[in-house]
Amino acid sequence: MRPVCFPFLFALVTLTLGALPPRAQERPRYDVIDLGTPTGVPSVANALNNEGQVVGAFDTDDLDRAGDPIQRAFLWDAEDGIRALAPSEWLQSAATGINDRGRVVGWVTRGRRRFDQHAFLWDKRTGLRLLPGKRSYHPSIPHAINRRDQVVGYALGVDLEPNATRWSQGRMRILSYFSHSAFEDVNESGLAVGWGEARDGNGGGAFVRANGRNRRLPSLASHRRIYDRALGVNDRGVIVGTSNAQAARWDRTRVTALPHLPGRRQSVANEINEGGWIVGTSYEPAAVGGERIDARAVIWRGDTITDLNTLIDASSGWQLQVGRDINNRGQIVGFGLHNGGRRAFLLNPRR
Repeated sequence: MRPVCFPFLFALVTLTLGALPPRAQERPRYDVIDLGTPTGVPSVANALNNEGQVVGAFDTDDLDRAGDPIQRAFLWDAEDGIRALAPSEWLQSAATGINDRGRVVGWVTRGRRRFDQHAFLWDKRTGLRLLPGKRSYHPSIPHAINRRDQVVGYALGVDLEPNATRWSQGRMRILSYFSHSAFEDVNESGLAVGWGEARDGNGGGAFVRANGRNRRLPSLASHRRIYDRALGVNDRGVIVGTSNAQAARWDRTRVTALPHLPGRRQSVANEINEGGWIVGTSYEPAAVGGERIDARAVIWRGDTITDLNTLIDASSGWQLQVGRDINNRGQIVGFGLHNGGRRAFLLNPRR
């Protein structure tokens, strides 16, 4: 469902059929599971499906030629735990999306040059295979996959700018918007969302692609330099993301600002489930460098924001920093600090 940003380029109720999570009208509480490896290396969870399977990436203890930790794509489930997906011939990898059939998308590289990422599709029966590419659009990074195996993401052109990309029925299609763009998510009907920007920064914003056309979404910003991002979409067509440095929700043609946590001035909404529950992060921006200070994973139910750290055991040793994805069972994945180390987490609602 939900992606992670390409590491070299971009440093990021009711349920279906009317079912409600346990005690849906009360504040939920969660048990937190550390999805990292036994050696304690850093890990990130990027997406999960409605079966509770989680994908992401973990660092290993090995280093590449540049001295950076080697990263491995992983799949986690409650029965088998964590497993690496990419064969050893691929030096670096990350898993970014998974559908309800258990099919996983992500990228792999042999690390021979800086921009050498290949989009892949993995399933249990056939293992890992590369998605089709185009010589003039490389590398390619997928972000999400739906049940029809429609995959969305981006590919770099010869100018090294990203171009919104869709893979379907064995074909790769470039569907650019403004001078550079990327898809971030796709729902089961094939509606894709993402962002585009003009080369000079004047224009662009969050957009949705439906019925073969791109449509720009309204912005909370009142100026021309729009840096909005549409990051998630549910099957009802409700879209979430960020607009003018604030978490936002788009319902049809209307944009609504979602509140920050008290004491924080910025927020990002990453994903929304069928019940309208939204997960993301709220933080205080640094004065320089674009770093996020004291980021907290959050959930919005309606227009009410809650720090997810208040919904877990205070003695757990966790600081949940980013909520990346939420499924229709109310499970949430993301990453944070566990006893000081960056770790992937899964939150299970208490029954």
